[in-house]
Amino acid sequence: MNKLLRLAYGLLLLIVAASSFAAVRSGLEFWQAKKVNHFIENISESVQPLSHPKALFSQAYFDVEKGQIQQALELLTKVVTEDDLTLKSAAYYNRGNIHLRQAQSMADDDRQRLPSVELAKQDYRMALLLTPQQQNARFNLELALRMVPELPEENAEFDKKIISQQKAVETIGFRVDLP
Repeated sequence: MNKLLRLAYGLLLLIVAASSFAAVRSGLEFWQAKKVNHFIENISESVQPLSHPKALFSQAYFDVEKGQIQQALELLTKVVTEDDLTLKSAAYYNRGNIHLRQAQSMADDDRQRLPSVELAKQDYRMALLLTPQQQNARFNLELALRMVPELPEENAEFDKKIISQQKAVETIGFRVDLP
C-alpha cells in the first residue's frame, strides 16, 4: 500500500507541474495576444511594428492607407513567410491588390505596367493555391488577365510572322573514323 501511495503522490506532482506549465504558457499567449491587439487598435500611435504576423499585416494595411506602398509590400512579404495559411493567403491577395492598383494607375503605354500586372497575377494565383475558395482573388485575377491576356489567340503580339518564301538549307555531313 505504501508503494501505491508514493506512486499516486508522484503522479499528482507530475499533473500539478504539467498543469502549472500549461497555465503559464496560456498566460503568456494571452499576454502576447493582448499586446498585439493593443498595437492593432492604436496603430497610428505606434512607433515600431511588432514582429507578430498579424501586427505586420495590420501595419501593412495602415501603410497602404498612408500611401507608403513599398513599406507595405515589404511587410506583406514578411507575412508571406509565416506558417498561418489564412494570413498567408490574405497577404498574397493584398500584395496582388497593391500591384493591380499600381498597374491601373499607370498609362497604357507605360513600361512598368506589364510587370505590375504580372506580379499581381502571380500573387492572386498563390492566394488561390492556398485557399481555392477565395472568390475575390479569383475575380481580381480575371481583371488582371483582361488587362494583360496570356492566351496567344487573344493577343496580337504573339502572332507569328508568316514568311513568304521558305528557304531550304542543305547540310553536308562527314564521318570521322576513330582508331
